Amino acid sequence: METKFLIFLSLVLLISGCTIPGFSFGPTVESEPSDIVVIKEFSAIPSTVSPGQPIKLVTFVENTGTTTVGSGINLITVELFDYCKGLFTVQEMTCPGDIIGDRPELKETVCLLSKLLPGQIAEVDWVIIPEEVELKTVCPSDGMKVLVLYPFNTTSLTTLQLINQKELQQQIERGNLKPVESYIIRGEGPIKPILTVEDKQPIAIIDTQEGPKGTTVLALQIENTGKGFLQDGRVDAKKIKIDFRDLKIKIKNENECNFEKHPDAQGRSIYKPKGDSETGPYGIAGEDIEIEFIKLIKDKSPKLFCEIEIHEAVPQVTTHTITVTIDEYFYEFRDTEKVTVEPKF
Repeated sequence: METKFLIFLSLVLLISGCTIPGFSFGPTVESEPSDIVVIKEFSAIPSTVSPGQPIKLVTFVENTGTTTVGSGINLITVELFDYCKGLFTVQEMTCPGDIIGDRPELKETVCLLSKLLPGQIAEVDWVIIPEEVELKTVCPSDGMKVLVLYPFNTTSLTTLQLINQKELQQQIERGNLKPVESYIIRGEGPIKPILTVEDKQPIAIIDTQEGPKGTTVLALQIENTGKGFLQDGRVDAKKIKIDFRDLKIKIKNENECNFEKHPDAQGRSIYKPKGDSETGPYGIAGEDIEIEFIKLIKDKSPKLFCEIEIHEAVPQVTTHTITVTIDEYFYEFRDTEKVTVEPKF
């Protein structure tokens, strides 16, 4: 009787996700490098000048990552955006890429790089000339500013362990049942998505009349781990993709989830924002709240929860890998350099 009660209690705990007193759980998390395209150096030569004396602003931009950054229409922007226009005049710019042609006011200050290979360094220079001053002047007071804006994709992975009902009972009877943690890798890039399994693992797959079934709750959170900032401080929800590979799942309560499952042409499970129409964009009934963007508050988004049913025949114990990708976000880095203009006497 005692053994049967323990088996029943363990099944309830695994299915419901309740915490067993005395146990502490938490995923093992590893993070790949955050800052990918960086301003390796920004300097003024010389940094103290007289009116009419040219100053060369030298910028070295480096791809420190393992993949090529920039391609097609997603270019890397290098811009001298705060240099006290009026006191200083841009005489020329040396740009190894393209110069903006449809906005003449940016021709002297903005350089577009089509791509940077891993380890590649690009040099962008400006020559500026100061006007006459009556007093020693530092303008802007906090230094001239250069920015780099680059596109990037980040993919993270999370493991999910499942156990079938027979193996669960055997491990309980032998006293071998131990909780496991997800192994999470937060991928390369400054804006990292992280998917966590909110219930205790292994997740029990129980035999039902409908076939094998288990439930769990997933939580998605996005974090800025870099030294710069995300453009507009938000992520386009349409560019977040969750791939369950070959794992058979379905949403348990669609109206309680922030995202709905919709397979793309490759058959992957992709979570896209719900629509605000009567049926939604994919024919899902109900009045759904549309999520167009996910905002970051103090470099983190709120957790987005979704409960799923797992319909997977499990041979004893199996571990699956779920990946989550943020496509085509833009990240900005800045650097400053002070320039002093001394009047002629």
